Amino acid sequence: MLQRISKMVTLLLVTTIVVLSLAPPKLRPVSGIGQDLEHALIFFITGIAAAIGYRVDTRILCSLAIIFCGGLELLQKFAPGRHARMADFIVDAGAAVLGVLLSSFLGWASLGSKSHGPHVS
Repeated sequence: MLQRISKMVTLLLVTTIVVLSLAPPKLRPVSGIGQDLEHALIFFITGIAAAIGYRVDTRILCSLAIIFCGGLELLQKFAPGRHARMADFIVDAGAAVLGVLLSSFLGWASLGSKSHGPHVS
């Protein structure tokens, strides 16, 4: 059940990230905590949710997170009013990978599976 919920949370977070990243800047909500921290939090939480929800090798999940973040930055080059930034990519990918690795290290990544052994490969 936890794995299924984590998959849904991951899909919701990924969808939210894509919409907010490609929407015009004036439609993007601002929390007041700063753009880098906003980015780091949502990508970190997404990494945790993905690690719990998906039973794949940690290296593959980290690679997918990096590819997703890079692709999202590139797509921003084509979104009106948006632009790709290397700094955003570094924060986003780093936070997502950190979330995946922390989940795997702490054993959270195995919480949704029948076997509760370590998930780090």
